[in-house]
Amino acid sequence: MNILRWAGLLLIAVLMMQCEENPVDLRVPDREGRIVSDTLYGTIDNTYRIDKTISTLAADRLMIGSHAGFTFRPIIRFINFPTDIEIQEAWIEFVALAQAGDMPSDFIATAYPVRELWLTDTSTVWSDPESNIDRSVSLGELTVTPEDPADTTGTPDTLRFEFTTAGIDTLNRWVAAVEDTNITNAGMILESPMAGFVREVQARNATTRQGIHIFFRYLDDNDSLVTDSLLAESDAFLIDGDWSFDPGFLQEHTVVTTYSNPYVAVVRFNIDTLLTRYPEGALVESANLQMPVNLAQSVLPGESGFDPGLHIYPLRSPVTDPDVEVDSAFVGLGSFGPVSELGIVLMNRYSDDDRYIEVQGGSERQELAINYIQRRLNEPVADSTFSGFYIEVRRQFQYPAAYAFYRANSADPARRPRLIVNSLQLPEERF
Repeated sequence: MNILRWAGLLLIAVLMMQCEENPVDLRVPDREGRIVSDTLYGTIDNTYRIDKTISTLAADRLMIGSHAGFTFRPIIRFINFPTDIEIQEAWIEFVALAQAGDMPSDFIATAYPVRELWLTDTSTVWSDPESNIDRSVSLGELTVTPEDPADTTGTPDTLRFEFTTAGIDTLNRWVAAVEDTNITNAGMILESPMAGFVREVQARNATTRQGIHIFFRYLDDNDSLVTDSLLAESDAFLIDGDWSFDPGFLQEHTVVTTYSNPYVAVVRFNIDTLLTRYPEGALVESANLQMPVNLAQSVLPGESGFDPGLHIYPLRSPVTDPDVEVDSAFVGLGSFGPVSELGIVLMNRYSDDDRYIEVQGGSERQELAINYIQRRLNEPVADSTFSGFYIEVRRQFQYPAAYAFYRANSADPARRPRLIVNSLQLPEERF
């Protein structure tokens, strides 16, 4: 049968398929085919810690406060002040977003000057944070409040930081630093040792001009009071704390996490089973990876409705090898990278019953089918470079999150990772 005829048959099959679990017979004048759905369960899985430094400079929200064993300290820098002015009054406005923590209550964050210039939170000057903070000068305080559940307007809260007299003096030094290179303007850090929850605030976005703004007032040449503002030039946040899991917990779960040295999960399925079931071949048209998740033991992003934000790579190294290696042909490609035949696949949604985190519908499932499953089936087993799936948080710098998945050896089959593959079974050739 020629390629165009098969392509037409495949299109008809997709349109006719009403249920993943039931085969659909397709007839043509001299032969027949059918859509088949196979569910493969994970055979082995593991959790590994990856040696990877994560910078928060690109995060679109900053964290402030403490939650889940972590403390977050924003670092902010303002530059390009008008020259030859003397600031009389100043404040910073933060657009507050979501929060994380079971029992949030107000806390105070105090700002201190930073001693040495930095580019991001991973700059070498932060290798010993205490030596880079000047606590002899308090620039001011910020009262961090939790979300008001009674507020249904949808308008974000604005948190206001007020500069003290010493803070105003420091700002005027930063004004002088615009023209005097002997003066260092390394910005400020916000610390909140008594915080009982985490509040997220809008980070700098140079394109939309959203984010942290400083407002300041000064007298112009006519002694008129002028109010001006600047968007933060750079912002990030320091992370104190680390993910840790009890060995007994990891015997029952695989986990994926955010931030530096993240945990990733790897899982293997016996995809070669399909070669045995369909010796005449099959065209894989869609696939879905479902990972059963223990939400009660997971740390979820604070904002309601947040998607899981996970993605998949093909694993090259054995699932039992802690020196994890993924297929480099897929790294950096896909929805957010250059156009390519290969790409990562997003696991970006919860199932309707919240039991699984699964692959997004549509093109993501087709990409999983074509560039992962079919590619594996087309390779001789001895030459295969696809040993399983590698799962991680896509934007590891963005927010504190840890997802706990039930393992492949779970006594309950409903809790085992599963791969659902929908294929067009090729009919036996007639001669």
